Amino acid sequence: MSQVYDQEEWDKGYTDYNFFVAPPEDKMRQWLEKYIPTDKKSFFEVGCFPGRYSALFGEKGFELNGLDLTPAVMNQLPEWFKEKRYNVGEFIKSDFLKYNSNKQYDVVASFGFIEHFTDWPSVIQKHANMVKDGGTLIISTPNFKGIIQRLLHSGLDEVNYSKHVINSMNPREWKKILESEGFVIDFHGYFGEFNFWACHQSRSYLQRLFLYKVVEPSVPYLNKNITFNHSSFSTFCGIVAHKA
Repeated sequence: MSQVYDQEEWDKGYTDYNFFVAPPEDKMRQWLEKYIPTDKKSFFEVGCFPGRYSALFGEKGFELNGLDLTPAVMNQLPEWFKEKRYNVGEFIKSDFLKYNSNKQYDVVASFGFIEHFTDWPSVIQKHANMVKDGGTLIISTPNFKGIIQRLLHSGLDEVNYSKHVINSMNPREWKKILESEGFVIDFHGYFGEFNFWACHQSRSYLQRLFLYKVVEPSVPYLNKNITFNHSSFSTFCGIVAHKA
């Protein structure tokens, strides 16, 4: 079960990170708020750093727990949560693939995690094993698989694109896996309408011209006028399921 990202590079990207709670205009937050259970229970995020979405559960009184390979997960992240007066549980520095525990939680979630692993079905099953009976599982990834997003990312953001397992971005397959694990599906599909971002990398003149003169100026207009979701262009895909 190999991963397609470099942990050291990932950690460097979060050097001197300023923690923040996902703001109200954040599309992931807007989607999540439809499905966060109302009762105050336990929450575990797989790949929890930097915690901007865990914080939403902290605001609602959940006990926050999480796992990440980034060293700051042992001190900086839980300290920030404590400063915000959230209910802080256990934070673990570990490789999720090697992590073994019998603990289960009322809500288990990951936001942009499973798409970095070639054996992503096993990663989903490991998420599912951590959910209590009656509990909720939430998984989301970016949508680079849809035709429009795929063309844009593969053509203008190819370094970042190569660090993701594109075939993993498939809510229909997630649904099949979770139903086989005894889950009932509350939502599976796409959200976030249209948006596009590209990570820093070297680009040819034509790539720069198209990105900065065509794509980027078009994004605000498209974002404003495309008000529905579709697999070909929506920014994210996700699933919400509860263990029956």
